[in-house]
Amino acid sequence: MIRLVALACGLLCGAGLAVGGLTDPSRLAGYLGVSGAWDPTLALASLVAIAVALAGFGIAALQGIAIGDQPEVLPAGHRHLPRLLAGSLLFGLGWGLSGFFPAAGLVAAGLFSTDAMLFLAAVLGGMGLRDLVVRWRDGSSGRGGWSRG
Repeated sequence: MIRLVALACGLLCGAGLAVGGLTDPSRLAGYLGVSGAWDPTLALASLVAIAVALAGFGIAALQGIAIGDQPEVLPAGHRHLPRLLAGSLLFGLGWGLSGFFPAAGLVAAGLFSTDAMLFLAAVLGGMGLRDLVVRWRDGSSGRGGWSRG
């Protein structure tokens, strides 16, 4: 049942992205002010998304549920900060250069947009490259995922 609910939520989100025009990279370019007049509609969408997320986190906290089955959101200490900052920078660069953020890129690829399919291929390639680097760094342990050490 939970998979059906997740599928329904994903379809609803994808439909909202498509109807809202967020699968069009020129919307992001307008928001960033790099083409034409500034389009503030993404700012409103961002505020709504943040409000919904905060409500979800608040409900989870009231129920005593740890997000992602983890008692903490970030790892203890600051040794992961450079990786988090580098990942954020790469994410932002990819978003700004391509005009797609991952969810909208996935929806647009499903709508057979060639640019979105290239974006999705680049995202998947980057994820695969990251896994290769982690395995090489960890001595081919094949653990995958974030190392806890």
